[in-house]
Amino acid sequence: MTDYILREFVEEASRTKKTVGDVVFDYELKHFKRSKKEVEAKLRGSFTVFRSAVKKGLEGKYKFRNLMFNEDAKKMNRIKVRILGNTLHKACTYALAITENNLNMGQVIACPTAGASGIVPGCILAVAEEYGLSEAEMHKALLAASAVELSIVKNASISGAADGCQAECGSATAMAAAAIVQLMNSHAKTNPEMVENAAAIALKNMLGLVCDPVAGVVSVPCRKRNATCVGVAFVAAQMAMSGIRSYIPFDEVTTAMDLIGDSMSEELKETARGGLAKTPTGKRWDSVKEGLLKEAKARKMSFADVLYHKQKKRL
Repeated sequence: MTDYILREFVEEASRTKKTVGDVVFDYELKHFKRSKKEVEAKLRGSFTVFRSAVKKGLEGKYKFRNLMFNEDAKKMNRIKVRILGNTLHKACTYALAITENNLNMGQVIACPTAGASGIVPGCILAVAEEYGLSEAEMHKALLAASAVELSIVKNASISGAADGCQAECGSATAMAAAAIVQLMNSHAKTNPEMVENAAAIALKNMLGLVCDPVAGVVSVPCRKRNATCVGVAFVAAQMAMSGIRSYIPFDEVTTAMDLIGDSMSEELKETARGGLAKTPTGKRWDSVKEGLLKEAKARKMSFADVLYHKQKKRL
């Protein structure tokens, strides 16, 4: 049975002539008994972490470098030919930077998970920078995204182990689409419906996505998937802002996602026993990891320490 969580936020926003971001802010004050200053401080703290993760990712300077790391964010940031356009290109680059920071033991915010941590902040930061939007507008965008996440948590899951990557990157894509609409359309008359439609269109197009991390490391295909999901979020947001509606309400899409997750093989839900993880190349990377784990056990060290010392010797 579907709980119409996002629909309730949308209806409340329409009734009070506010945006979804504004209504979620009010919800934080009322239901969590937080002061306005406390909520704003938490939001500022989140964006401090987001910006730091982007900066570190673009620099690519890490003491610890995990398996299958290639400084892809730096490559995206350097290239001059940008067929995506500046805003989308920047958002993809930021998403890569944040996920690379996560891969290499840097600080990120699960948004909604660590494996999908680049999508929402990458979109919000890039759009806000390109359009000269304020910190307050960025905060409302993150709050709008959180309303989408709440519906998913209530009706399905944000765990790849439960529902596959549709629950992680798929959820983040829906959240990001809603955030983009919140940033670009602050008109209370049209914002609520457009936020919901953007989220629904985005998630519908992520249904069935499997979680198949190569060697069980949150790297392949996770990092690049964050960047490509940004593209889906942008398209969904643009469609919604054009007046295109989703025939299926967002909350019902989340229920469908959960049903799809239930029917998905366990091998395709974060176990690294199916999909890309079982390709010949995927198996070779798994062997590399297993060798490092055996060495770590023999030397009574952590996997990370063994990998770090090997990398240090090569420098």
